[in-house]
Amino acid sequence: MKPRSAIVATAFALALVAGVNEARSGERACRSPDPVDTIDKMFSAIVACWKPPPGTAGMTLTLQFSIRRNGTLIGKPRATYSHLGD
Repeated sequence: MKPRSAIVATAFALALVAGVNEARSGERACRSPDPVDTIDKMFSAIVACWKPPPGTAGMTLTLQFSIRRNGTLIGKPRATYSHLGD
């Protein structure tokens, strides 16, 4: 059973397309102290800090992870799906 205080983010899809990354990275600075209190803000926070390696256009990765109310991870994120791209 998962603790009640945990927020479970299941099957959180990250589209690792350079164009999406560049477009969304302007919305938030990496390691911004601003609160992350919605799924959309969590996506923006991850994308702001994510630096995919060259040649990953079209790559998709789905992660499963849990976080505490204070934002720290519970355990390690787990990749549940990956597609290497075009």
